[in-house]
Amino acid sequence: MEGASTRTRPISLRFFLEGISVAKRAPKPLTAVEQEVIADIRARRELPPDHEGRRLLSDPVALVEHYIETRHGDAQLHVTAIVPEIGISMRTLQRKFVVTLERNVLQHQVHVRLAYCLSLLSNIPVTKDKIGGIARELGYTKVHAFNRFFQDHMHMSPSAWAREEQERIKSKGNLRVPNSDPPSD
Repeated sequence: MEGASTRTRPISLRFFLEGISVAKRAPKPLTAVEQEVIADIRARRELPPDHEGRRLLSDPVALVEHYIETRHGDAQLHVTAIVPEIGISMRTLQRKFVVTLERNVLQHQVHVRLAYCLSLLSNIPVTKDKIGGIARELGYTKVHAFNRFFQDHMHMSPSAWAREEQERIKSKGNLRVPNSDPPSD
C-alpha cells in the first residue's frame, strides 16, 4: 500500500473574496477500501504479463466490475478515486460501462449493493443489530444512511422488507425460520 495513503480525492470548497465566489479544490483522503483497491491494482501490475490478474488490467470495465462485485458495491468505494490508477478517464469508463453492462458505474454499484443486501436480509432473523451489521458490511458508517438507501430503492425499511420476504418464503416452504414449526404436508 505504499503511497496509497497520500493520494486524495478532490472536493469542492467555496471561498468568498471581496464578494466574488471562487471555487477551490481541497484534498479529501482516500477511504480504506479505495486504498486497498489501489494497492491491489499496483500489485497486479507486478504480475507476469500472462497471469489472469494482470490481464484484467487491460479491460477497465471488467476490472472495475470485479472490484464492485467482490466488495458487494461497498458504499466507501468511490470509483472516481481509483480511475486515475487504472489510467482511464471517468467519462470514458462510464461510456464503456454503458456499452458493456447497459448501466453506468453508479447504477451497477447500487444494483450489486442492493442484490447483496436483499440476499442477506432474506436469510437472517431481523433485529436492529443485524441491520446494523449489514449496513457496516456494505460500507455504511451510519445505519440511518443505509436505511435511507434501502428506502429509496425498495420503498420500505430493511426490516419491513425482510419480514415480508421471510413470510413469503416461509409460506412457500422454502425456508425453515428458526423457532418455527416445520411446514405441514
